Amino acid sequence: MFVVGIDGGGTKTVGVLADDKGLIHAAATTGATNPNGVGYERTEQEIKALLTELARQAPSQFSELSFLFAGMSGVDREPDKIRMSEIYSRYLPDSCRILVDNDAVNALYSGTLGEPGVVHISGTGSITFGVNHNGERARVGGWGYLMGDEGSGFSIGRKILRAVFNEYDGHGNPTLLTNLILEQTEKTSVPDLIPLVYQHENPREIIASFSRLAVIAAEKGDAESQAILLSAGKEMGENNHHLIQKLFTEKEEMVPVVLAGGVYTNAEWYIPAIKEELARLPFKTKIILPAHTPAGGSVLAALRSTNEDKINKEAEVALSKAMGEL
Repeated sequence: MFVVGIDGGGTKTVGVLADDKGLIHAAATTGATNPNGVGYERTEQEIKALLTELARQAPSQFSELSFLFAGMSGVDREPDKIRMSEIYSRYLPDSCRILVDNDAVNALYSGTLGEPGVVHISGTGSITFGVNHNGERARVGGWGYLMGDEGSGFSIGRKILRAVFNEYDGHGNPTLLTNLILEQTEKTSVPDLIPLVYQHENPREIIASFSRLAVIAAEKGDAESQAILLSAGKEMGENNHHLIQKLFTEKEEMVPVVLAGGVYTNAEWYIPAIKEELARLPFKTKIILPAHTPAGGSVLAALRSTNEDKINKEAEVALSKAMGEL
């Protein structure tokens, strides 16, 4: 049996063709496929290019596809999922079944291997998503940078800028962040940051890019940076806490909490505060840093969707090794 898993994002889209033994036969990457960002015409062009490349790499396996799972950003409503399924169907064998879902599923399954749980995704933005044992879903956050994005790279970057401007104005604490941000932006004074941010074509992205500076400064003992990271960890923990309360009950033995996204490259700065928030729940939780990429999670979702009761452990190990070599 052969399946395709797709992780579709606002920057790039990754597709992997694998079998039920966990062996990867083809993998390809194309551009953005978030229809809210690039439109449906461009999205279809990228999907066509991706599937064409998978078919070129493994023609016989592609012709025998049983299932395609596509976890895609910007695809939340049922009409969106139907429209995307129709697009995929144009470039797949007639016998291939299709399931389109939100890309948060990829991130969740990259840690739980298809089991119920919650995932907090923290990159430029953030969202907390979960599925319980009854298949019920819920989310917390993910309302965009104007409304929330707690614990995101943007949120951390904005706090860094506030700390830098507060120090400059004379009512903030001294911080190493000022020199670090001026070095990164190649500016000579704090006021020079204003046009850089406000005139940038994507202010959200550039502000999020500053988030790594808090880790650099915190490792050097900067108290202001350490406070920013602690605050971010508390926000992450609160969102996970609220979502778990929505989805799970006290009878649960253990709820997996997956931490995914670029911000968690430095997870050690956030985990203690997250654990402190989760400790207030009346049952146990388990924090997971995924061994799989989101694309690997999409393959696991595809295998799950073939009505197999359990993903074969040997297949999961093989897939993990193969994904690490891509």
